[in-house]
Amino acid sequence: MTLREVIIAMQGYNNQFEIEQQFEWERARWQTTLLLNVHTAKGKSIKPKDLIEFPWENDNPKPTKRSLTEVDKSIFDKWDKE
Repeated sequence: MTLREVIIAMQGYNNQFEIEQQFEWERARWQTTLLLNVHTAKGKSIKPKDLIEFPWENDNPKPTKRSLTEVDKSIFDKWDKE
């Protein structure tokens, strides 16, 4: 594998891992909502977002210092020069 292919494979693995973690957190929030709704007063209910709102659900994600594509580009530029 070339360096570029290794980095792309690593990005794919990291993206898959992040998605799986998000599903797990959302599942836990949903289960907790169901458990709490059993104990709330009649006519009232709790929504999952009332418990917690995750960072990936925000409309304005927090900016990072350097995006991953910028880092990749700098690595590829260095590698191609040698």
